[in-house]
Amino acid sequence: VGLKKEGQLFKDLKCPKCPGEWMSQSMNVISCAKGLTNMDCRWNETKQDSQPCSQGCLWELCEAEFQSCEGSGKTKTECNTEVKALNQCRECELVRCTETCKAKCAVGFPDRWEMAVWECAGCVAADGYECYEGAECFGNRTCAPWNIPPPYGASCSSTCEKQLDTCHQEVERPCWEFDMFTGLSVYTTCNQGFTDEFGTSFDACVSDKRAAETDYSWQQPKE
Repeated sequence: VGLKKEGQLFKDLKCPKCPGEWMSQSMNVISCAKGLTNMDCRWNETKQDSQPCSQGCLWELCEAEFQSCEGSGKTKTECNTEVKALNQCRECELVRCTETCKAKCAVGFPDRWEMAVWECAGCVAADGYECYEGAECFGNRTCAPWNIPPPYGASCSSTCEKQLDTCHQEVERPCWEFDMFTGLSVYTTCNQGFTDEFGTSFDACVSDKRAAETDYSWQQPKE
């Protein structure tokens, strides 16, 4: 009951229109741009188009474009140039280059192989960097000291791996969208709904299965 009252108050105060965790800033900007009367200014429905009027970086859209570009087999450098050519992505920092990248990838980032990718994709060897896209161990989790087996098998190329990762992210993307009225993500709402409707019977089922798997009665001597 308390949550329902709070939810109604949230709506009555027109909170959904205010900045907060429940709002996607990108979607807010797009919503306004779609309603413009001047067709030269209005947001185009095809998201790949460079929009005539936009803030410098609508991150959610631009990151998705960047991942999609990578999934097509292009390099991060190529995708950075391509995506930043879009007006709505012109100020996004899609690739970086930090001082740590002056060491070899496996030396500068011994704990996490992904860090080398995140921090050094914008570096080039000509500027004195030893960790850059195309360098030894860049993006290769199987290198020492990481020694992590490839998630889809050794026969799966990096291009195919990127496509699979992008696919998974696209499938799950709606799960992390927030409902403007409740302030909850779809993921949270779904899990709460499942728990409310099936939680007790599901827990009982799991408990019975575990009990059956640990039943050692067969070891007891027969009378």
